[in-house]
Amino acid sequence: MRVLVITLFCASVTLQATDQQKPTSAVDAELRYLSEVEDAIDKLIEQTAPHAHVGICVTSLKTGEIIMQRNADKLFVPASNTKLFTAAAALSLLGKDYQFVTKIFSDGSLQHGSVLGNIYVQGVGDPSMTKEDLRAMVQKLKDAGIQQIMGDIVIDSNEFDIQLHGPGWSADMEEYYSVTPFLGVTKDNGRFLTKMPVDSVAVDHNCVLCWVKPTAQGKSPMIKVEDSYENLPIINVAKTSAKKTKATIKVERRWFSDRFVILVEGSIPIGSAPLLFKLPVTAPDRQCGFLMSLLCAEIGIEHIGETVIGQPTPPQAAQLAEHRSQPLHELIAVMLKTSDNLYADALFKKLASHQGLKPASWQQASTIMRDFLVTQVHLPANELVVTDGSGLSRYNLVSPAHMVQLLTWLHACTFCDVIKESLSVAGVDGTLAARMQLPELHGKIRGKTGTLLGLSSLSGYLYTEDDVYAFSILTNGLTDSPLHYEAAVEDKLCQILMTSLKNIRKKNGEEVIAASARSV
Repeated sequence: MRVLVITLFCASVTLQATDQQKPTSAVDAELRYLSEVEDAIDKLIEQTAPHAHVGICVTSLKTGEIIMQRNADKLFVPASNTKLFTAAAALSLLGKDYQFVTKIFSDGSLQHGSVLGNIYVQGVGDPSMTKEDLRAMVQKLKDAGIQQIMGDIVIDSNEFDIQLHGPGWSADMEEYYSVTPFLGVTKDNGRFLTKMPVDSVAVDHNCVLCWVKPTAQGKSPMIKVEDSYENLPIINVAKTSAKKTKATIKVERRWFSDRFVILVEGSIPIGSAPLLFKLPVTAPDRQCGFLMSLLCAEIGIEHIGETVIGQPTPPQAAQLAEHRSQPLHELIAVMLKTSDNLYADALFKKLASHQGLKPASWQQASTIMRDFLVTQVHLPANELVVTDGSGLSRYNLVSPAHMVQLLTWLHACTFCDVIKESLSVAGVDGTLAARMQLPELHGKIRGKTGTLLGLSSLSGYLYTEDDVYAFSILTNGLTDSPLHYEAAVEDKLCQILMTSLKNIRKKNGEEVIAASARSV
């Protein structure tokens, strides 16, 4: 028995005696066409993912009519489609112009260029802060006449709790907790840099830079890791290969014997430009402390004391400098278009700390998220689970109908333009830049992708000449690569949807059937 229901402007075939009544031939033609669309979708799923659990929901935002349903009320692990919930809650509860403000304080007096006390860096969970932002704050200390810090440099990391990884994150995700090319989307051979530690302080995305430079053919390349507190041993089994060969360098943090090491494998062609990678740190607060000491030395501020982690800033401490992040609406654009997990999880925990729950926990943030979804989006509390902000958690459970209800709410809210501009555009930018290049789809779908091992998702908006449709396609139970599934199923489903919606047009009170969905 089929579980797909398509209405496509035909909520009922029961005709009433009005001036708008369709001729029987038009109704029959419409039903035949709808059956063909249904057959095309069933056939596509059966051929490409016969054992997967596929859910689809499509709603017209013009009429509120449900256009298509397939397992629409069943629960799925949504992967990065979870970020749509995070964006909605953050924009609603924090405000689109909200900024993270990281501050530096001192509890001592300044005498003859010396701070007679400690310096405190108060982290607030800003996921976008860079080393250069930190440098600018240290420079403000220098400009204020500080030449020496007699006490400690304290990293106040009490905004969030000490659980750096979210509930439900896969234990074996360490395989993907590796480095990727620095430029472009953080992706390497179809794998994403995913499992980022979420702390009260985050500098340079909680990563350090690792350079791989070719030497002589057959010799090991040169490896350089910049500014890392960990000073991990490097196991370099890579080789410099002949010219015009393909670079296959892979750099990973790997547990070896009794500690982490940096393992460099593969090859890099002789004479080629150095490759730059990102390497996640284990303790972001310790990395921030290391960088503060380093920057003080570079700028000319002598530090006499130690670097201390976790001590809270005294209430009477005086502010010396601050750094403001970009407004939230700009951070949301980065989070959604590039599917940035650190941004999403930092915003998730910020939902709790912003309400005074410090140090904020994943559980507290989940409670606030649930309350928001129930009271504002009017989703049922007992029918969905959201335990993190990024979608890395396999505890998350939502249905395609939930996603569409959220998208419908977002389309009508005061910050709808922020969401629209932050979603990836088919064939244009973000995680959809290389997808749906056909003219009928290019630029006409704005969506959020999602991928985990065995999972794939795509939810967003589909634009036609006279309507906007909220849609969600959630798939669990994939045995093939989710990246293959994106093109083989999700993109073709969007093509079927677009074609079917365009092919039914009202003209002089009758439906005109343009083409068959079987041609897709």
